[in-house]
This record gives sequence, C-alpha cells and structure tokens, in this order.
Amino acid sequence: MATAIIAVVVFVLLAWVLVRYRDRPGAASAAQTRGHSLLEIGWTIAPALILLIIAIPTIQVIFRTQGRAAPGALDVEVRGWQWWWEFRYPALGVVTANELHLPIGQAVVLHLEGPDVIHSFWVPPIGGKRDVVPGRHNQMWFVVDTPGVYDGQCAEFCGASHANMRIRLVAETPGEFERWVEAQKAPPGESAGPAAEGQAIYASSPASAATRSRECRAA
Repeated sequence: MATAIIAVVVFVLLAWVLVRYRDRPGAASAAQTRGHSLLEIGWTIAPALILLIIAIPTIQVIFRTQGRAAPGALDVEVRGWQWWWEFRYPALGVVTANELHLPIGQAVVLHLEGPDVIHSFWVPPIGGKRDVVPGRHNQMWFVVDTPGVYDGQCAEFCGASHANMRIRLVAETPGEFERWVEAQKAPPGESAGPAAEGQAIYASSPASAATRSRECRAA
C-alpha cells in the first residue's frame, strides 16, 4: 500500500511537469536553471526519509521472524536443490518435494539449508523471504491463518532451471493436515506401466545416485 501511494505521487508529479513545461508553438523558451540548492537538498532528503519510514517496520518484522518461535511450533527442514525444494518434517517422518503442507493456526519454523548453490525461499501471500545459503543455517517462522493454496518461487537466480523452482504451500485445517500426514506415511502402491518404467530409469540414473550420496553424507 505504501509503495502504491509513493508511485501515484511520483507519476502525478511527472505528468504535471510534462504538461506544464512541454514545448508549445509560439511559447517562449523556458529559462535554463543551472542549479537550485533547496530543490537538490529536498529531493535528497525526501527519499531518504521515505526509505527510513519503510525500513523501521521491515527491520522489526525481520528480527521477529528470525527469533524464537512460540512453544509447540511445527519444525520443517527446507532444502533448496537445483532445481526443486525438499521439505522434511522430522517429528512426523514425512518428506515431500515442492509441496509444503501446513496446519492453520499453528506456528511453523522453517530451517533453511542450501546443499548446492544459493536459493531464496519466498511465498509472497504468506510474507517474508529468506535466502538459502550453503554452509549457513537460516530460519523463519510464521502462522498461516487462512486455508488455501499459496504459490511461491525461488527468488534467487540459481541456474538454468531457476524459473521452474516453484513452491506450492497448502494451508489446511489441523484435521485435514493430520489426514494428509497419515496418507503420506501409508505404503505406496506398486507402480505399473509408464510410471514403473520411469521409476526404473530414475533409479538407475547418475542424478539419482548423486542425490542418494548427498543424503548419506548429510545424514
């Protein structure tokens, strides 16, 4: 909202200047001004004040979401890979790819790790963005109040398929979340047809072997 107001003010002033000082047939040439100290001081101080006003609540939110979460928070380990997201629920024994399920009304702590290159976790409707940096542990916590599906994206260029590194956050009621957890823990059915062929190809691929090796080293 604040940025929208700033944009409207800037564009209105720009439009007024373009109309007021446009070149018109028969009009006298505008006087050339080589400098105006008050104007220069004004357009230096005004943006600095605007940035300061925006920075104060932003810094407060950053420190709050970086701090300790409320008791009973759900811990989720987030790993950014080229080019997909791995979500681990240590207390639940569940691991997912690209799709993050969360119960509404409960604090959630994301522990962010970057096994390969720098990524950035960002789901705009939820708010907040954190870089995922190799060798560094970052975290953020929040509470989702409204059920729904929220789309996110890696916000740090991380290679050729960066644009495909999307996030799907599903916020659901506690009951729905528990049923989803139970469904994830259920043994998978036997693959058949093209699915079985694809599984076999993936299991024998160098990429699959490299992923298993990284997981063993991480464990």
